[in-house]
Amino acid sequence: MKSEEKLNRILSNTLDEPFLIAEIGQSHEGSLGQAMHMIESSAANGADAVKFQTHIAEEESSKYDEFRVRTFPQDETRYDYWKRIEFNQKEWIMLSKHAKDNGILFLSSPFSIKSVDILEKCNISAWKIASGELGNLPMIEKILDTKKPMLISTGMSSWKEIDDIYEISNGRKRAIFQCTTEYPSSPLTLGLNNIKNLKDRYKDVVIGLSDHSGEIYPSIAAFTLGARIFEVHVTWTKDMFGPDVSASLDFDQLNLLSESLRNLSLAINNPVDKDRISNEKSSLSKLFGRGIYAKKDIKKGKKISFNDLSFLKPKKGVLAENYHKIIGLNTKKAIKKGEPILWGDLT
Repeated sequence: MKSEEKLNRILSNTLDEPFLIAEIGQSHEGSLGQAMHMIESSAANGADAVKFQTHIAEEESSKYDEFRVRTFPQDETRYDYWKRIEFNQKEWIMLSKHAKDNGILFLSSPFSIKSVDILEKCNISAWKIASGELGNLPMIEKILDTKKPMLISTGMSSWKEIDDIYEISNGRKRAIFQCTTEYPSSPLTLGLNNIKNLKDRYKDVVIGLSDHSGEIYPSIAAFTLGARIFEVHVTWTKDMFGPDVSASLDFDQLNLLSESLRNLSLAINNPVDKDRISNEKSSLSKLFGRGIYAKKDIKKGKKISFNDLSFLKPKKGVLAENYHKIIGLNTKKAIKKGEPILWGDLT
């Protein structure tokens, strides 16, 4: 199944499987080759989609824009940083095509109206809305006009702000993500309780987790709580330089997360009937179960006592769970030590 079809079926609640997004974000550092190679590694390690961030310095940063984390010494301002890592329209189209050629979906979060226009020319299939952009109504209205699915993060959002975006996006395929805007997120701030809160509050919407912990366990836990779309940052190695590295998975971790989510999905969607399994395993039950055997030679006519009995494998004759029923009965014949005791031997 192609990634776009898979996402649409999940958003339509006709497919109960996990969808894994590898966020490359700005980890490419403005290198087209780096970005392409990260697409390839994401696809090779189980991602259903890659996600970038489409920043345009002139459309986003005023002279008052401050760094979240001042990381790169060559960038005097945040404007300089966005400018240095920008891709142009042709390059975004190349990245979109490269994702498709590698069998995964291309996504990118827009941060301006112009970036929406750029991504539309890449034939983007869905919009990932960064939590800081929920109040960017001009851009949100532009996105709504496209009528494409919306994947909405809520890391900096109040319930009122989430209610608002829920209302204005009514009629669209959409998912709402629990998200913690903390890099890396600690176990104390993951907010996994909000998976259930979101499911209860927005019953017609698929719930996701946008995780910044740099670990795989939050997504695994979120899947068991009902989340179905997962976004994790990726990096080549935890030793890399950059503001999101500590909040990212390396590609080995991405592979392990993908495999874990797939196996969990199989386990959850394939319920086991205990009675049917017991019937299917009856031969094993005989092998591992316990029968009642003579602990010593028992004479004909002897009244059976507990001290006459051994409980051994395999399950033969009278079953061990019936030992109360035979204590006090008399033997019809002699039974040698180590032989199973049969109902027909007793009276």
